[in-house]
Amino acid sequence: MKDSLLEKLIELFSDRLLKRTEATNNTALNHSKANIANWGDLEHIETNTYFIKESQERSNRILCLQEKIKLTSRSRRFLAQLRCIDIIGERTFELILNQLLFSSSEFVTLNETKWIILQTLESSLNENQLALLNLILYQKEDGITQH
Repeated sequence: MKDSLLEKLIELFSDRLLKRTEATNNTALNHSKANIANWGDLEHIETNTYFIKESQERSNRILCLQEKIKLTSRSRRFLAQLRCIDIIGERTFELILNQLLFSSSEFVTLNETKWIILQTLESSLNENQLALLNLILYQKEDGITQH
């Protein structure tokens, strides 16, 4: 009796989970294709990432305490600027943030953040987009405010 009840519960749970993931994957896929249409295909990275809920248009991502402690303020500002000017979308931001949180260093510096961004996006960009990304990431600041 216990085995059959347990099997039924597992089957019920797996069926519901499968239906829910199929429904969210369809809406998430349409939303993500709009976000990364100009920046290549990141599906090879997203296969191992599970997004619980898609962000809404007017929502803002708030960093939790662990993320704030791990990232330096310059890294946080740099990521926020890239999101603000639509260089990276919400899903790409989450992928990069996950990579940064799994870094072995105690604090993630700006240079490490730039390197992770480049490594994450490199395989999905063509030559022109990669050159633009390198220009954005590694531009020299010579005292002039750059917009």
